[in-house]
Amino acid sequence: MGNFSRDPKTRIADSVAKHYVGIPLQQAVPLLDADWNELESLRRHQHERLGARFVGNGVPDDGDGFRILAVGDDNDFLIRGGALLLNGRLIVGDADVRYTQQPNKTLFQPLTTPNANQTSIIYLDAWEREVDAQEDPDLIDNRIGVETCLRLKSEWAVRTAPVANPQNLPAPPPGHDFYPLARVRRLANDPKITFAMLTDLRRLHLTLASATKAPLELFGPGGNVVFAAENFAEMLDLTAKAYFDVLGSDLFMRFNFAAPTALEAALITTTFNQVTQAASAGALHARLRHLDYADGLKVLQALYTVQSQLVTAVTPMCVAPARASTLSLLTRLLQLLDSAPGTPGLQPPAFSALDLAAAVTAQEEINRELANRMQLLPHGRVEIKLTSGPPTNTPVVANSTYHYNYLVTFVRTTPGPAQTETFDVLHSLIPPGWTVALVNNPLGRITLQTEQSVAVAVDVTIPQNPPVNSATLNLQVRSRANPTEMDTTNTEAALTVGQNPAPPPTVRAQLTSPAMAEGATLKIGTGGPPNLNDTKSRMLTFQFTNDGADASFNVTFDFTEPAKFEPVIVGAAFPIPGAGGFVNRNYTVQASAGAVNGPAGELKVTITKVGDANVKASKTIKVAVNKP
Repeated sequence: MGNFSRDPKTRIADSVAKHYVGIPLQQAVPLLDADWNELESLRRHQHERLGARFVGNGVPDDGDGFRILAVGDDNDFLIRGGALLLNGRLIVGDADVRYTQQPNKTLFQPLTTPNANQTSIIYLDAWEREVDAQEDPDLIDNRIGVETCLRLKSEWAVRTAPVANPQNLPAPPPGHDFYPLARVRRLANDPKITFAMLTDLRRLHLTLASATKAPLELFGPGGNVVFAAENFAEMLDLTAKAYFDVLGSDLFMRFNFAAPTALEAALITTTFNQVTQAASAGALHARLRHLDYADGLKVLQALYTVQSQLVTAVTPMCVAPARASTLSLLTRLLQLLDSAPGTPGLQPPAFSALDLAAAVTAQEEINRELANRMQLLPHGRVEIKLTSGPPTNTPVVANSTYHYNYLVTFVRTTPGPAQTETFDVLHSLIPPGWTVALVNNPLGRITLQTEQSVAVAVDVTIPQNPPVNSATLNLQVRSRANPTEMDTTNTEAALTVGQNPAPPPTVRAQLTSPAMAEGATLKIGTGGPPNLNDTKSRMLTFQFTNDGADASFNVTFDFTEPAKFEPVIVGAAFPIPGAGGFVNRNYTVQASAGAVNGPAGELKVTITKVGDANVKASKTIKVAVNKP
């Protein structure tokens, strides 16, 4: 080791830990070797970390360095000359060289003929070492006759290890880095290494120029990402699945093409496969982050072309009435592709307007049309309720974080079995300027079944010197498979520096008459004076309470067995005064004429604020038919 006033390795470790990035030289002070060495070490550290973290390990795009090739001699192979990046350091082999003749050939074990079949990993060992004037006399300055600075030299050796996988290589010694080059599967008693025995393990074409692109992202009004590469991939997955299911469905084949001709079968299969392959390939590239904005448009342009070709190829086969349902589907697809009146159309935004957001919306509409026919899409609505926020008695101040809790519910709007759907949770502040983050949900994703709820927490941090003094928190929850139907944004949370935060609005619904124990069943008859007995119609009195500001509300009545009860007349929206005000309202319920006595499920009474469906409350009552 050289003669240093401070150990460079110890000094650089200390500097990195303290996040030092440079060493400005001051006037009238001594310049020490420790300062010079620390500056050089910092420069190297940043350079190597940049290469290791943002580029990676491998061979540059224009080279083939350190490829392992077969040669004719026993127990030997060729190492191709060239460059390789390893943990941010450039390792260079000046020329092609055999394993047995490499520069540091004394540092590895010669190969021997194996007695049994053997798998080994051929790997690169790279390190650096100091060179002084004893090794390189040119380091002596002849004008003064002494050695000045040392040199650091990059060294490498190609070695082998009797392991099958790179992860099983031995740990490199301090200062060394290992990189797997090839796997070799040698045969028993065979001294030759052939091309068939070698598997290249290097990462090739390493370059930011061709491998890295701007992300495929669409932004909302608050500057937040509302659609990204994963959303694009899932949209294309649904496209592929929808067309695949249409082709295999009774709707398409059994009812319309039960006995296709050979030409019809070939055309149908080919055109459907072209669509599913184009969609699946686009989804794969999106997940690999190979697509930017322009590439996303190209994918949808290609998808438009193959979908149009499908319509063009199959439509002439659809002779009414035998194939009327398929003709109806194809006619609708053509409208959704080419923008007939009243349809968004994929062709205009994808080709002329070059509007990726509009093109995505158009393809989602096509997916929805196909999926609805195949019953692939989840249906319902999303409700977001703000359940708590910062204390209302504490003014909002800068350099602080405020916590909000929400309850997200997937509400059923169609009959049938429970459905499961994945939702994106997106957030933004309008205007931007503060920091907002989901708590314990870095992916911004939740999965719900119908009638299920999940809590979502959000932190809002106001900086020390905020660029804006007030902002509204937007929390958006959007279905991945059916984003048009199920997409809800809650804007209840608002903060202003220096003011107390407004409490989340709260409403309640309570049955006051007839008096019922919790969990009891309300028996409902048909006709006659209300409340005469439980074989007649029943008068229900509800008290609706509003802790927020003055507002108008609507009431809905939903039976789990709607055919067993007559519709309830609810009337128009009505006002409820705020600050704890309340309103009592009466409603008459009765069984339908054809209902059969016995348990009939539940009645859900819901009060919803006009203009903001997120502010609501409900009361569920067990009901049973009890006719005379």
